[in-house]
Formats: sequence, structure tokens, C-alpha cells
Amino acid sequence: MITQQQKSNLAKLLATENITVQHRKVETAYFVPKTRLLCLPVWDEMSNHLYDMLVGHEVGHALYTPIEDVQKIKEKKIPHSYYNVVEDIRIDKKMKSKYPGLKKSYFNGYNELLERDFFRLSEKDINSMRFIDRLNVYTKSGYTYNDIDFNDIEQGFIKRSQDLDTWQDVEKLVQDIFDYSKEEVYDEEQYQEEQVLVTGSELSERLGDDYEQQEQTEETTAENETDNDRESETSNEDAGYNPENTNEAITDKALEEQKKSLTPQDKEYRDNIYVTLPKRTNAVVPNKRILELFNKRNSNYYTAYYQNFKKFKQQQLRTVNYMVKEFEMKKSADAYRRTKTSRTGMLNMNKLHTYKYNEDIFKRIEITPGAKNHGMILVVDWSGSMDTAMHDTLVQTMNLVMFCKAVQIPCKVYAFTDIGKRHFDENKEDDYLGWLGNGRYKHTPYIYDKEDQLVMENVTMMELVDTTQKTPIYNQSMTYLYQTTKYFHGRRNRYGMNNTPADDYIEEDSYFTLPNPMRLGGTPLDSAILHTIDIVNNFQKKYRVQKMTTIFLTDGVGHASGNVTKVANTEYEKDEDMNNFMADHPNGNIVIQDKQYQFGYNNNIRGYQFMRCHKPMFNYFKHKTGSQLIGFFVTSGRNLSYNELSNFSKDPYQNSYEETMKARKELKEHGVITKKNIGYDELYILPKSKLQVKDEEADITTDMSAAKMKQQFLKNFKTKRVSRVLLNKFIDKVA
Repeated sequence: MITQQQKSNLAKLLATENITVQHRKVETAYFVPKTRLLCLPVWDEMSNHLYDMLVGHEVGHALYTPIEDVQKIKEKKIPHSYYNVVEDIRIDKKMKSKYPGLKKSYFNGYNELLERDFFRLSEKDINSMRFIDRLNVYTKSGYTYNDIDFNDIEQGFIKRSQDLDTWQDVEKLVQDIFDYSKEEVYDEEQYQEEQVLVTGSELSERLGDDYEQQEQTEETTAENETDNDRESETSNEDAGYNPENTNEAITDKALEEQKKSLTPQDKEYRDNIYVTLPKRTNAVVPNKRILELFNKRNSNYYTAYYQNFKKFKQQQLRTVNYMVKEFEMKKSADAYRRTKTSRTGMLNMNKLHTYKYNEDIFKRIEITPGAKNHGMILVVDWSGSMDTAMHDTLVQTMNLVMFCKAVQIPCKVYAFTDIGKRHFDENKEDDYLGWLGNGRYKHTPYIYDKEDQLVMENVTMMELVDTTQKTPIYNQSMTYLYQTTKYFHGRRNRYGMNNTPADDYIEEDSYFTLPNPMRLGGTPLDSAILHTIDIVNNFQKKYRVQKMTTIFLTDGVGHASGNVTKVANTEYEKDEDMNNFMADHPNGNIVIQDKQYQFGYNNNIRGYQFMRCHKPMFNYFKHKTGSQLIGFFVTSGRNLSYNELSNFSKDPYQNSYEETMKARKELKEHGVITKKNIGYDELYILPKSKLQVKDEEADITTDMSAAKMKQQFLKNFKTKRVSRVLLNKFIDKVA
């Protein structure tokens, strides 16, 4: 089934403007001209052709039916269903003329309604009906309903209906048809004395109750019906709706009644709640400030730390440089593959003598299409649960950074946390005291200035390293990053100190400390995704990147953003960071609207935030940046748990024991589980143990043969190369 987002895009394209499209729990579609809002029911149980026809039909009303003139028809003693039938003919003709591709959808859609008896013809003789009903069925069937009889006068009306162009044409034809209907002969058992029904304008309902109340939103219109309207509806229900007792077009009334069955009838169905994203402020702590914080605590021992980093760098470069050579060979092979030989149009004088038997006497030139400029952003989860995996994660990160530096691919590394950005400001870093500290979530990088905005969690983006910096600054960033890897080496619990010294432990390591605000925090993944949009777009613009790759590495599912802003009525409800608003958890499906894009959170499902929250946010990220998106999910243990697998399933409740065992088998055979198109272009699920970079030397003894030594060297190098999993996957995507 085509998604609501796709149908919203269709409506915008048909309207030839960026109108706002909402799918709500309403019985009929309507259009608000002032706000350019098209509200469509949440239709289900229909084919794509029927859906396209209904969307096209409603857009047709929005484009071509004049508001002011529609309001005036209340003054006339003519049933509104007559106008519905005739106006439908006009706007459907215009839409099919403007968009010929809709003709098939219109034909199939209306005939689907006929087959499902939406016009209530199954127990009626259509030729005993008034002309307005026969006209309605005949035109909506695409003039293919062959069992309908028309006299000469009626044939003239049909011809006029096919030539309708303006609303004035509609009014004149409706008047003539209605006058003619008074002279029609009816079956008195089926039709009683004619009554002109002028209440409850069906056309107004179809085109929008907001024609009369344009200043109101769709919610206000639905909630603030007049008492007369309610009394009228009640009286109609009490009397029992019987269209045959009126002079209405009964097929039109039947169709509108039956359309209501296309909306979900489940009482538990929750309406869509449309919200906007709050304004974002800068959440980035620049690398310069990060280095200042490190130096404030560790500058006395920097020389020792730098020498230690140089040893690490030398050790890693043996493998990284070989992977650089592999990458360059892949690029050369790709360039050769893309090279084309073309004629220049200039004579090759060395071949001129062969003109009698050779047509190829022109000079040739080899053209190689230019390779794209690449760029890379890596975003690392800086949460408490990453504690035991952080050492290996950062070593993998540093290998990736050194590779990008060597091949001159601009690269930046960020870490995201929920610790308030104010704690990174000058003279504020010591205010943060950890989990029990004050103001951890305060001063969020968002501005809430109206109702119905998505409440986003606080996030801070720490810029750890930038390969485009000058060499001294780059080396300083990498030195402190390496010291951070040693800080987390051998940690066994969330708050524990170094329990196991690193292999290259030096005495100065015991004096190294992380700045207070850089301590591990929470996992505000949705907020990090939003702010990475701005980071990536600025990065691409600055470095003229043509092929962007963004990598997120996390060990868990982030915090869900399921609240929206409401006006705070009391001081108790107000939040100092939300500008006199409060956070409210709505009972419905949250749909986030951007100017050109909308996506939804399924608030009906508790837990499993990745598929219901993060996946839509990642799709939004790709829409806004055009970046290739790769994810690494580090499992909590040596194997993949049932709950971890469920996070990445469309229906988490359907995961079976067999599926879990199948995933574990894939993990055992390949060392990684690969999932595609779940927000990420590719997501790699791997246990913490697979993050460890292997640098052991080959086990060579003096009694080995040359062939055996070669085998050991090759095996050892393969282990080293494969263990650099981040780097390997990145090379695969870039090369």
C-alpha cells in the first residue's frame, strides 16, 4: 500500500503548489483556502487507483471550485446534491485534461465504487431513477454504463455536461436539470412528494466546512459545530435517513455515505496529530573548546601523552597505509573502467594512407569522467552504556580518521550527549557533577515558540577531531582522543576506574582525567540526527563534497521524542526552556511536517523506538542532506539478544525464536549482521568483541619453511585488516 507521505506528495504535485496535506480521522475531505490546507480522511481498504482518484478529485475541488459562488447557492431552492453531481463532472474533466495520467485512476476508481455498490444500485432499477442520478452513474462510470436509457432532452443535458468550463456553466445546467426534474414521471411507490432539502449542504461538506469559517483551523471547525447543526443531525438520525423521500440525487447521497466506510471504523484508532519541529540553535561544542577543556586538566603531561600517541600511530599506520594502497588501486581500476575513447574529428595523418580500406582515420582522445569529491562525518554515541565498548570504538575511529587524512578525504568526528551545552562554556565546566548534578537537561538547543511542536531532548555535539585542521591542532586532537581510549581501557562497569592497564601504559596515564562535561551521559539519538543535518549540510558546502557519507555508531536505541508543546496554564506547568509551554503526551500518531516533507511517529506502539521513531528521523536526515547513511549497532553482549533484534523489525511482536537463531547464525558466520533500508542505507549489527582492533605480530619461528612463513604473514595481515571493521565498510562504500 502506498504511504500517506506518498499521497501527500501526490496531492502537492497535483495542486502545483506546496499546499499542506493532512490525513485525519474525518468523514469527508475538505480544503481550507486561506491556509492552503487540504485535509483528507484516513482511507483504507482500497486500491491505489481508487486512492489516486479520490486525492485527484479533492485537489480538483481545491483548484477549480470557487468559494464565494458555492456559498451563494444556499439562496437557491435547489438541492445541493444537484450541484455536487454537475460540479464533479466539470472538475473531473479538468483534472483528467490537466493530468492525463489520472484518466486510468479515475476510470478504475469509480468503477471500483460501482462494483462495491457505493451508489446503492443493487436492488434498484436505475432507469426508474431521476435523470440526475442516471447522469451521476453514467458520467462517473466513464460513460460505459450501457444499461441506462436517456431521451433526447436528457441527451442534450449530457452533451452540455461534457462541455462545462466555468462555475457559471454549472449553475445554468443545474437550474435546467432541476426544472426538468419537476416534470419527470416517478414511480409513486418509490418516490413520494418532493421536498426541497436545503439544510446540511453536501457540497459545503465535501469542499470544506471552512468555507464559512475560513479563519478557523480544521480542528476548530470539527469541534465547534453550532447547536442547530447538532439538532439537525440528531433529528435526521431519529427520523431515519431515507433519501427516497427527498428530491436529492440519491446516488450522490449514497456515495458520500458509503465513503465514510473507507475510514477506519476501529474505535481504538488514534487520530493523526500534526506537529512541527522546533527551531534549532547551535548545539556544537567546537574542537577548539574541547582542546581547551583537555588542556586545563592535562597540559602538564601533554608531552608524554603525545609521545605515546606517536607510538600508537606508527603501529596503526602499517596496516592503514596498506589499506590506502588498496583503496588507490580500486580508484585507479574504477577510473580505467569509466574511461571512454572518443573521436576528435581531426585527421590522424599517420593513418591517412589507409583511407581506401579503413574508415577510422581520425584522432582519438581518452576521456575519464571526474571522480566525486568525498566527505565523511562520524557520530559516536557518548552514553554511559558505551563505557566498556568505548576503548575499541575510539581505536576504530582513529584508524578511520588516519585513513581519511592519508587519502585527503575531509573527515570530522562528533560525539553526542545529553549533558547541557552550558556546562562546556567557560567557567561552567565544573558545575556539572554527573548523574546527580544540577541542570543536566537545562538550556536545550531548541526554541519553542508555538503549540504543537515536537519536544526534543537536549543534545550537545562535541567536535572531537577534524582532519582538515593544521597538523599541530590535528595531532593534539588525536593525542587526547588516544588518551581517552586508554582512559576507558579495561573498564568493567559504568562508574569504575581503570581496572586493567593498557598495553602501552605509562605512569602519566594515571593523571589523565576527562573534563567534567565530557563524562558519559544519555542517548538523545533523535536530537543528534536533527543537529547532524545542519553539520552535514555546512560540511558539504564548505568542502564542496559531492559524495557524502555519514556514520552513526551506537550501542543502543536512543530516547524517543513523543511529546508535543501545549500552552502552560499554570506556573507549575511552565518549563523555563520551553518559553511558557509544557510537554504533553498526545494520544495519537504524531506526524511531523516540514515545508516539503512529512514523516510520522507511531505513538501507538510502546518501546521499540528505532522503527517507530529513529527510522523516520533517519529518512528525514537523508532527505535533507542527500548523504549516504551507515549505522553500526554494538550489541550489549557477545551475542545478539531477542530484544536487540526486535528493535530493527517492522513488527517486533512477531519475532520468533527461529528468526533470532537465524540472525545469530549470520553473526557467527560473517561476524556482522547487515540490514538495509531501515533508515540507514546499511546497518551493521556486531558484538563488542568484533570492535577490537587486532595488531598482534605474526607467529613466526626459525624452523618454518618459506611457504609456511608466507602463509602466516598473509593470515596475520588479513586478521589486522578485517578487524578494522569501520574502515573496511567505509572503503567499500567510497571505493
